Amino acid sequence: GWLGMVFLIVPEASVFAYLVFGYFYTAAFATGAWPPQGPPPITYALPNLLLALASAGAVWWGEQGIRADRPRRAVLGLGLA
Repeated sequence: GWLGMVFLIVPEASVFAYLVFGYFYTAAFATGAWPPQGPPPITYALPNLLLALASAGAVWWGEQGIRADRPRRAVLGLGLA
């Protein structure tokens, strides 16, 4: 299981790093303002960030239920996530 997670996380992190590199590479060679329409509004990203943090908290809470041998808490926490 551990090795499988490594083989999942490394390619995902690589794709993310390539996207960030591409963004800054494009910005470095752009003529004029970058991005052309200005920075994007945070109104789209903020709800997604809050949802991701809530999901991470639910997974943590469910994992604590597994460690404490409380199966209902584990199922509820992982189900909420």
